[in-house]
Amino acid sequence: MSAWSDRVWWAVALLEAALLAVLWIDLAGEQDPGESSSVQNDAARAGVPADALQEDATPTGADLSAPLPDGATGRGRRSAPAPDDQPVTLLHGRITNDRGMPLAAMLALMPPEEVSDERLVSGVASASNDGLYAIPGLAPGAYRFEVNAKDHRSETLAFEIQAGTGLCRLDVVLQRSWKLGVKVRAPDGRGFDDVIADWRAEHATPMSSVLVAIATEDHLPQRLHDLGGIPVTALGVGVWRPANAPLGGVPLPQGYMGELELPERKPMHVGLLFDHAVVASRQVAAGQEEVEFELGESTFRAQLGTVRMRLVDGSSGEPLPGVAVLARGPQRLQTSATSDARGIVVLEGIGPSRHTLTVRAAGGLQADGWEIEPEPGIEIDLGDVPLTAPVMVPFEFEGPDADAEIYVTLSTIEPPSHPALHARSTRAVRRNGTAQARLAPGRWKAQAACAGWRGDVVFDTAGLDGGAVRIPMSSTATLRVLQADDDRRLRLRLLDAVGGDVVTERWLPGRGTLELGLPPGRYRAEVETLAGEKTQQEVTVTAEGGTLDLHTDR
Repeated sequence: MSAWSDRVWWAVALLEAALLAVLWIDLAGEQDPGESSSVQNDAARAGVPADALQEDATPTGADLSAPLPDGATGRGRRSAPAPDDQPVTLLHGRITNDRGMPLAAMLALMPPEEVSDERLVSGVASASNDGLYAIPGLAPGAYRFEVNAKDHRSETLAFEIQAGTGLCRLDVVLQRSWKLGVKVRAPDGRGFDDVIADWRAEHATPMSSVLVAIATEDHLPQRLHDLGGIPVTALGVGVWRPANAPLGGVPLPQGYMGELELPERKPMHVGLLFDHAVVASRQVAAGQEEVEFELGESTFRAQLGTVRMRLVDGSSGEPLPGVAVLARGPQRLQTSATSDARGIVVLEGIGPSRHTLTVRAAGGLQADGWEIEPEPGIEIDLGDVPLTAPVMVPFEFEGPDADAEIYVTLSTIEPPSHPALHARSTRAVRRNGTAQARLAPGRWKAQAACAGWRGDVVFDTAGLDGGAVRIPMSSTATLRVLQADDDRRLRLRLLDAVGGDVVTERWLPGRGTLELGLPPGRYRAEVETLAGEKTQQEVTVTAEGGTLDLHTDR
């Protein structure tokens, strides 16, 4: 590069820097100061006057007396119809606590089902430190609005935007949550870290995955059986965070196992769960700040069981050496072992919950589809476990449209070889017109369901001869399940009132309404609490539907 061209290059660079500086100063002078600038910018894009977003300002023509829909808290303001050239709505407001102080919050807006254009909704937003938020571009319809703020109870509100509304204000008031610290110490006074030190040295699964605390209104039994794969934390009230992931990210003091954030300040039962065993429980008073448990590592070891079995070829009866067996629990606690020269496998240290057994050998032989729930401190001998080759079973359906997505639940009805074994269901899905599943030889029950249709059939793989299993399906009606207005978790089993077959089984969250699609007929509902209390009632589903009210059976 010559000296002349070098001077020209530097001159151009200095000129560009000067222009950029002027442009930056100009933009900085135009930008609104304060944390609510983004709210005002959203309002400007929606054509809303800036003064309409001030805390005490009222949109012209707004109806301040209109109440919010059922379930909403705070104040709701709905404006007069917008001009024809403004087809969408700006939702805005302020998030405060019950003392009127503004809160920074995360907001999730769930749009109406009838809105297909994703450009007309905004899924996630945030409120700044002054509590203000604005979500532009909303189409008419019914919305659900979830608000979360640190140290406060989450709220889910319902509201509706009318067609032609230009501005809608929704102020939300959050109640402070109750934070309960959970401490664990050894009998000799050592803290929680020392209690689990030996466990960490021997097990790959972290203790925080299998040791949790939950709060319930009901007294907890010594063991929670057959949770259907749902996490134990879903049975409790509020939110649980272990010490390595506390609420708000603030480290907990030494000796704390974790922290519970509870929605209401009222007496609770707090249980310490190792897998599905309740190793300790305490009743806490409303507003209590911490609860302490005394546990030693021997407490955890006493809950572990052992399973022994001998793997054999299902055709010849010969032992199968070198076959890996995996027992996987719902809380990520798993154990594995390999069969010896005699086909014997010993699984040690299985946690106190139902574990799925997976056994697969060379040549496609397997013995899947079973679960086992060992007793603490006891060895269970399953005896000979035959391994067989699976059968590929296709399915055909009568009733729904050919392109409908159909879910098939498959449950073996072969009797288990040992009382400690429980059958585990598997699933198949019809997509693009086909559905199939790999099943062990024997008798099975298939339950098929899709929107507005349901059907079931019993079949034996030995009688298929390569053909498909045909499942006749009939149209369903809606059974509305009205749950009790509290946080108690309930297990619901619906049985055919005539045949006694289990139609569906699930844990209920404790509040709200659940809708189930069922063929018309008579059913028997069995409801069980965590404490083991059971009630029954009959319910009839007609072509128009039916209602199962659980309020009266508490």
